[in-house]
Amino acid sequence: MTAGILGHLWRGFWRALGQIILWFLIGFVIAALIVEAVGYFEGGLHFPPSLLTDIAAIVMGLAIGYAAGLTVLVFAVVRLLVETVQGLEKDVKGEMAAPAKVIESVIENVEKRI
Repeated sequence: MTAGILGHLWRGFWRALGQIILWFLIGFVIAALIVEAVGYFEGGLHFPPSLLTDIAAIVMGLAIGYAAGLTVLVFAVVRLLVETVQGLEKDVKGEMAAPAKVIESVIENVEKRI
């Protein structure tokens, strides 16, 4: 049972890491392209843009990519917490129902004998 749980957690970890990296790269590329396009059009349609534009594109890409990756991480953590609480709730409800079933069966057995 423990191996199954650990395997599930391991697969979930790699899936979340993949999503974080994917959204980091998407944010990086989009932000860098926007900065490069603005530099191209504002620089008098001169290609390639200046080194300062390239540096600004890298910095903005890193910042936006980092923000996108952290956003995905926060959503994954919140989703995990909600699933954990729901699982605990089901376990507690199951444990609370078990004594009631035992008491009901004892009462039924006593009523049958009377």
